Amino acid sequence: MGGGVGTVLGLLAAYSGGWVDNLIMRIEVGHVIILESTLSFLGAGLVKPTPAWGLMVADGRALIITAWWLFFFPTLAIVLTVLSMNLLGDWLRDRLDPKLRNVPT
Repeated sequence: MGGGVGTVLGLLAAYSGGWVDNLIMRIEVGHVIILESTLSFLGAGLVKPTPAWGLMVADGRALIITAWWLFFFPTLAIVLTVLSMNLLGDWLRDRLDPKLRNVPT
């Protein structure tokens, strides 16, 4: 028998009118970016010739004292991308959720 979070999210998305899909997508995109970066940083993700933020952070870690920008800018890119995806998802939810449209601010 199936069950768990996937089934609950699927049922919630089916009966929500569409706004939950935006919320779920926002959550998943942020998680996927962080997961890929973490796995690549630890050496369990993408291999060396493939450009990945986690690999860039791992390469810059050895040179953090002399060349701090090799560590800082890929990390900043990860943070800003995940933050912007979360803000975009929040904005879409606020604009598309019919329950929130009639609420006075």
